[in-house]
Amino acid sequence: MNKMKEVRRAGRDLGIPHMSILTKTDEDCPEVQSNIRNVYRSKFVKNQMEKLGASLGIPLNCIFHVKNYHKEICKEEDIEKLILMALKQMIDFGEDFVNNCT
Repeated sequence: MNKMKEVRRAGRDLGIPHMSILTKTDEDCPEVQSNIRNVYRSKFVKNQMEKLGASLGIPLNCIFHVKNYHKEICKEEDIEKLILMALKQMIDFGEDFVNNCT
C-alpha cells in the first residue's frame, strides 16, 4: 500500500491522472454476486471504495469495478459494460492528459 501511495503521489506531482480498478468485487459481496448490476448500489462496495479512496487519496469517481472472467465461458453484457466503462475512462483521462501537455 505504501508503494502504491508513493507512485500515486509521484504521478500526481507530474499531473498524470490516476484511477483505480477494483477486481473480484462479486466474490466479496453476495449482493453483487447474485446480480452484477448491483455493483454501484451495494453498501459494501461503496464502503470498499471509500476505504481505498481514503487510503490512497483517489477520488471515488476515479475508482472502477470490474469482474474477472475466471469462470465464465460466455461473456455477459453486464460484465463487459463494467470493463468497457473503465477502459473508456482510462482513454479519456489519457487523452485529456496528452492534450493538456501539448
